Amino acid sequence: MNIRTMIFTISMSLMLGCTTTSAQQGNIQLKQASAAEFKEAITSKKGQLIDIRTPNEYNSGHIKGAILVDFYSPAYKTSLDKLDKTKPVYMYCRSGNRSGKSIGLLEELGFKQVVNLQYGIVDWLRAGFPLTPAQQ
Repeated sequence: MNIRTMIFTISMSLMLGCTTTSAQQGNIQLKQASAAEFKEAITSKKGQLIDIRTPNEYNSGHIKGAILVDFYSPAYKTSLDKLDKTKPVYMYCRSGNRSGKSIGLLEELGFKQVVNLQYGIVDWLRAGFPLTPAQQ
């Protein structure tokens, strides 16, 4: 993660009361979305929905249509690199920490648009949105 990305991520974490932030940072367009905004974005726009939690977390329930790319896997960077860089990436983890740390990597890999579920699946559940069991 470059210093610019790290400063941006820390700044975003400190901004309480602001549910959405959009910014052009470097070569990547980033949107920090609330649960409601994230839900609207994934249902109305074409992109890649990525769950970067662990397999156990994913299997306990995930957002319908999400692809598991385990943040802690040694193949994490390679798995992300295989995704279509021309399509937006909609990413989430448990609390927004791992996905926030991944923004710099996505930029490094050449992705242009990222929408991050700002406070992760915790915020998704707090908003009352459903999860899908792993079998579906």
